[in-house]
Amino acid sequence: MEVVRNVKYGLFLIILVLVYACKTDPTSGGDAVLDIRLPKEPEKLNPVFFPNSIAREVCQYIFLPLADFDPVTLELQPVLIKTIPEGIVVADGAHKGGYRYDFEILDEAKWDDGKPVTGEDYLFTLKAAMHPGTSASAFRSILSKFSEVVVDPSNPKKVSVFFDEYFMLAKEACLNVEVLPKHIYDAKGILDKYKLSDFFGGSRG
Repeated sequence: MEVVRNVKYGLFLIILVLVYACKTDPTSGGDAVLDIRLPKEPEKLNPVFFPNSIAREVCQYIFLPLADFDPVTLELQPVLIKTIPEGIVVADGAHKGGYRYDFEILDEAKWDDGKPVTGEDYLFTLKAAMHPGTSASAFRSILSKFSEVVVDPSNPKKVSVFFDEYFMLAKEACLNVEVLPKHIYDAKGILDKYKLSDFFGGSRG
């Protein structure tokens, strides 16, 4: 009888240990954690300076693009914008005959300090990439296809990007951009006095 009691008690302890061992850590919230090993330290963590592939691996988790490619379908999917825009033929004005892409940044899109992500951040990012003081030469060759970027003065979340000539990758070029916080990188508004086209110079082909 004593042996049976000891066996039951032992089984109870084993079951108790197994139950507690399978419980999810309440502090983790049930989220999975993926550790990615890098072969060496990244050189830079600023996408405007067009870092090497290792740094870009880290940058993509720090700075989000307006849209990114679905790994399965390879189609652009919204990240910071509400929908993926289609090109509109411009009927009149300075860009008549060209193409325009209109998009709106998500209302809930905010930086980690609570400030909203706006079209001004997007425009600043493009100006910074076009600035001759940066090493984003590959990026500049694409941005030189842009004609103008207009942020809606009544709603800074709305942006229009103009191309005066047909460009096969226009939609991808204006949406797959990692946006930087203007209020941090240009707190004094130094680039505000320049238009994006002021940086084109002789870069147009």
